Amino acid sequence: MLKLVAIALIVASCKDKAPSQKLSIIPSKPYGLLIFETKSCIYCKKLKKELSGKEFSEFDIFWVDALGIKNLEQNLISGQNLREKDLSKTLKVSQFPHLVFYDKGGQIKLEIKGYVNQKDLKCAMDFVKADAKIPYLQYAREKCI
Repeated sequence: MLKLVAIALIVASCKDKAPSQKLSIIPSKPYGLLIFETKSCIYCKKLKKELSGKEFSEFDIFWVDALGIKNLEQNLISGQNLREKDLSKTLKVSQFPHLVFYDKGGQIKLEIKGYVNQKDLKCAMDFVKADAKIPYLQYAREKCI
């Protein structure tokens, strides 16, 4: 009987607890780059290596586990407290990495699904900073050759 009580207490204490750690994805710089990843994503790891040591001074870069349970302090979905995996669902993330470029106010400026090389990443950042009024692919063809 004592074993059953102990098991019940353990199960009850583990039940979908809200994580105590809160992750902020609110940029302090003019722009944020939110990158959804998974632990098994080889392209996410490749992108992470390419971004390390590179200077993108106007962007705060945040890595979020698309399946994670950390609570997010964020300004992309106003008024909602979400966990990593919930924000991933809300933004319809289905490929990894998934890049979301946004401004300090939480306005999404561009989304890119899948891996991008360093040259294309720089082009995307320039597009966001320029606040271009044309589609990204047109901007890339005209400005990033």
